[in-house]
Amino acid sequence: MRDIDIAFIATVQNLSPNYDTRRLISIMLKKLQPEYKVFIGNVYEQEYDKTLSRSKILIVETAQSGYVVQRYLQGAVHGCVLVGEVPVMDRRVWQDNFNIIGVDDWTTLPEILGALLQNPARMQRLAFNALRTVQEKYSMAVSVKDFIEKVR
Repeated sequence: MRDIDIAFIATVQNLSPNYDTRRLISIMLKKLQPEYKVFIGNVYEQEYDKTLSRSKILIVETAQSGYVVQRYLQGAVHGCVLVGEVPVMDRRVWQDNFNIIGVDDWTTLPEILGALLQNPARMQRLAFNALRTVQEKYSMAVSVKDFIEKVR
């Protein structure tokens, strides 16, 4: 059962590399409480998987790398709608396939999420498209095929 509306699984401490961004995201998400159930924090291993499985939306950020980080793939596999930074290096893969809601200005997060949560059909479509993208572009079978082609 998806009883968490929005999850932001991240370390939000002064020592984290993205502290300012993560702090702003946390502040914006807190504006959605108590209307929506929001999880902000860090969990590991089985708790991480459980939290993703319980979440409708996962807030994602590239941790300043510009690349798809593991959180994107894990969120998609667990059926979450991905909302956040579109990976610069894979922008065509993610944004052009309509499987992520890109956020350029984190202060708009409450409006974006509120509208999204009112549209279950769109959320279902986005989650499906994200999962399909992971299966088509990032699966083990695709990785092995790419590796074999490079070795030949």
